[in-house]
Formats: sequence, C-alpha cells, structure tokens
Amino acid sequence: MCIALGLGQADMESRARGDLSARRGVALREVRVVASEARTWPDRRLGCVARRGVEEPAPVPGYRIVLEVEGVRETYHTDRQGRMIRCETTSRRLLPMLR
Repeated sequence: MCIALGLGQADMESRARGDLSARRGVALREVRVVASEARTWPDRRLGCVARRGVEEPAPVPGYRIVLEVEGVRETYHTDRQGRMIRCETTSRRLLPMLR
C-alpha cells in the first residue's frame, strides 16, 4: 500500500512567500502571511482560473494563502502536492446600473 503524504500548510506558505519575494524583488522577510486556511477546491483549477472548456469535478485538497508585501495583498491557491496558482483579483469598481 502506497500513501501519498503531500505537503503541509507551512510548506506551502513558505513556497508562496518565496514565489512572491522573487516576483516582487524583495527580501523574503518582507513578505508576511496575513491569512492561511485549508480548502478543498472543486477541481484541478484550484478555484482561480477562468473556466474554459470542460473540467471534470474532482475535489482537490489544498490551501488558500493571502500574503502581503509593501502594503499589497496577493492570494495563492495550492494543492497539497506542491502546485500553486497566484490568483488574479478582480477589484474593479462596479458602476451603478442605469435605468
């Protein structure tokens, strides 16, 4: 019997911090975790990628990690096998509807 253990929450936080540190060109110590929680994503897209085509629903355990550097927050979604996606946030202001 083979049991796949996967990576823990602290491991994935560390990986996400390293990615954001490199992406923003700042020291690792400047990237802090503001929120981190276990999640089960509906499929391999980890809840981030716009839906294109057909993706078979299959629960994927992972984490949602919110990091902050220089006053800007970034969100990462991960699985427990080491895969992570930096989610683009849509913070567009909605205009009032016209009648």
